Amino acid sequence: MNTGRSISGSEKYARGFVIREEEGYTELSILDPWNQRDTFAVYQVLKPDVAIPDHLDKEKILRANPARWAIFSTTHVAYLDAFGEAERVIGCTTPDRLYHSALYDKYKKGDLIRIGSDMEYNYESLVNQQPDIIIQTGFAGQLAKDARIRQTGIDLVYVMEWLEPTPLGRAEWIKVFGLLLNMESVADSIFQSIEEDYLELKGQISDQIEHPKVLIGNSFKGTWFMPGGGNYMSEFLKDAGFFYPWYEKKESESLPLGFEAVVHEFNDAPFWLNVSARKLSDLTIEDPRYSMFRAFKEKEVYSLSNRMLRGLANDYWEGAIMQPHVVLADLIFIAHPEVLPNHKLVYYKKLQ
Repeated sequence: MNTGRSISGSEKYARGFVIREEEGYTELSILDPWNQRDTFAVYQVLKPDVAIPDHLDKEKILRANPARWAIFSTTHVAYLDAFGEAERVIGCTTPDRLYHSALYDKYKKGDLIRIGSDMEYNYESLVNQQPDIIIQTGFAGQLAKDARIRQTGIDLVYVMEWLEPTPLGRAEWIKVFGLLLNMESVADSIFQSIEEDYLELKGQISDQIEHPKVLIGNSFKGTWFMPGGGNYMSEFLKDAGFFYPWYEKKESESLPLGFEAVVHEFNDAPFWLNVSARKLSDLTIEDPRYSMFRAFKEKEVYSLSNRMLRGLANDYWEGAIMQPHVVLADLIFIAHPEVLPNHKLVYYKKLQ
């Protein structure tokens, strides 16, 4: 179905979906990020007790408020948990990485199963678990791969929050989950509260305030990957009052850089964020050259490991998607502690 990008809906920041009210049902369009003129999938969502209109396409119909959910990303837990409905999850691709304690306990008891890993699912396990709905992470080429699942009659919905270029756009996918749960007004209220808190924090950073340069990530197998200017992390940095040299590079994907190029551009950066190490000494063991950076010398190096369980579960990759205002508060506190003097870091951790 080719609807273009002209259709209007309730989304305010998100670019990946459109929700539009129609007579007797709600149309949910998942937009195709790889083909800007097309939709990736279209669903016609009906309330639980509404009769199916004769003119609807039976293959596109979804019945709202399914009881049993299978999910392909821990971020999907956060959306459901915002409604207090996380325990509807009965299958997950990476249950050992679940930060949500009740769901992890459910997994250990055998009431929540592993349905695969990353984008490869175990067909038999998935079907035997009999979910009412599968929330699938959308990737290019995924439609053909999932044809076998769709033939079983299980509802399958694609969610592409990971491609959103802004933190608020990622959080706004709560509206898709609200539609599926038959809780649209609750979703609107949740998102409005997040938006207000985020914008209030952002408003405390003026153009006149100093914007310190920030270094992101670390080298992996000889390549240093940094977020492009069209990535949600760049938006976080900008809103928190950092200076990040790649703001003007509009790529949403990571930029591959050589070590020498990073040293040239970021050697004098007073802050270094999102490192994979747990201690400063781990960095120099990995590569002694890390010690030449100013941020390392001044011990202003931070990881995203402040909320972790069992060494695998990291709440930044789960709950933080629905807490962009908290992540922003962390970043503002790091760059400008005088703005939020009473803040305690939640997701970020300073390396010792």
